[in-house]
Amino acid sequence: MPIADNNGVNLHYQDLGQGEEAVVFINGLGLSGRFWFKLPQQLLEASNQNLRILCIDNRGSGRSSAPFKPYGMRQMADDLAVMLKHAGIDKAVLVGLSMGGMIAQHFAIHYPEQTTGLVLIATSSGLPHARAPHVSTIKKLAQLPFIAREEARKNLSELLLPKAEQHNTKKHLGGWAEVMREEKPRPHSFLLHLGAVATHYTGKKLQDIDCPTVIMTGDEDVLVPPINSQILKSRLPHAQLKELSGVGHAVEALAPEAVIASIQDVLNEAS
Repeated sequence: MPIADNNGVNLHYQDLGQGEEAVVFINGLGLSGRFWFKLPQQLLEASNQNLRILCIDNRGSGRSSAPFKPYGMRQMADDLAVMLKHAGIDKAVLVGLSMGGMIAQHFAIHYPEQTTGLVLIATSSGLPHARAPHVSTIKKLAQLPFIAREEARKNLSELLLPKAEQHNTKKHLGGWAEVMREEKPRPHSFLLHLGAVATHYTGKKLQDIDCPTVIMTGDEDVLVPPINSQILKSRLPHAQLKELSGVGHAVEALAPEAVIASIQDVLNEAS
């Protein structure tokens, strides 16, 4: 089991493939690398096994430590640097979803020589240059670790899926229940992740990012409204913006082929 150490914090990651080019999957608030489900393996197969893929557990998620101290995006970017060093990877394409996309921005700013490219999915540059979700949406998100399973399932469906697909929760989010049973949510780390999201800001530093970048958003994302991707695009003028019709926040579940295509676009541009 690959586990790196950052000043006493154990950081777990899954290591797939043996290729020379590396791709790192960074998940969102409270979610471990397992919540990418089949997508990393599908990417590996699409690349004819010519990649090395890491799926990381951010501090506070999965098998990584969950210290009872405030978390920050720069801190979690430093965690990623420690994991890459532990894995013997010099540089990588970062695929970040939601909070993972925030971590990826900070990593690209502070570790540019280790950033081959970026795929930023359903994420933002942070307030004040961002659009926050509706108050009712924030409430549904904050309640998740503290409510009954059936109500939490309903909240997740409304947060992650477009209205037309909310009756298909089992189809799109069917694997979530099993992983959550095996990786019991830790309310304190969920709240600490929320705090990291609330204090995230990359702003003018985004102009320092100079690597191939694709920004992805669903046009029915209520958790990170698509205007946030448009703002990111305005601050990363050389990035490509892909807006997906009929897709909510769970871009990786609803449009996995589009995510794989975006990763391949970045890999091709970087090579």
